[in-house]
Amino acid sequence: LHELERLGLTEKESLVYTSLLSLGKVGTSKVIQDTGLHGQFVYQSLASLEEKGLVGHVIIRGRKKFHAKHPRA
Repeated sequence: LHELERLGLTEKESLVYTSLLSLGKVGTSKVIQDTGLHGQFVYQSLASLEEKGLVGHVIIRGRKKFHAKHPRA
């Protein structure tokens, strides 16, 4: 987590990103449960990580499923 924070991610973004790395393609409730963060922090972190190109999402049966992307070089 400290490496990700040194690269410019916040502590919460780092938690959400590493959670997605381990969980794979999941909805927000799984990320909330895995990280222990309040839902609002997870939603904010996911939006920020998507802007940075580190997280993507697909819509499956009308629900967003998020997944971690590898950082671009």
